[in-house]
Amino acid sequence: MFVLDTCILVSAFVPDTYTQRSLAWLDANRASPIAINDWTSVEFASALMLKTRIGQLHASGHRTVMQAYRARSSGFHLIELTREHFSLAEGLCESTSLGLRAGDAVHAAVALTYTATLLTTDKALLSVSGAIGLRCCAP
Repeated sequence: MFVLDTCILVSAFVPDTYTQRSLAWLDANRASPIAINDWTSVEFASALMLKTRIGQLHASGHRTVMQAYRARSSGFHLIELTREHFSLAEGLCESTSLGLRAGDAVHAAVALTYTATLLTTDKALLSVSGAIGLRCCAP
């Protein structure tokens, strides 16, 4: 199973450096089990709002992208977050040598719990994945 980091979905819906690779990976892996978690939608909405505030996305585009995201994400397996996920994420955040942000730690905790591969373009996650036993790849 693959767990998607929110950055993959943001790239898939709002053009950036990783858009082509993210879209190609999603298209090539349609038959694979792909999961997101409860946090993904919150983080996605936050990323879009930031892009709207800084002028990279118009308000009408924001609504359109959110609708498209909801339609596409309904096809993914939704992992409900548990206390176990948050405890593991908290432990990952406590490690000063990792330098993970809260959202990244949640995605990593979900992937670790399910022995899944986390798909991400986040350099911090990619660089610490081996240290925490996380299977991680970039599109």
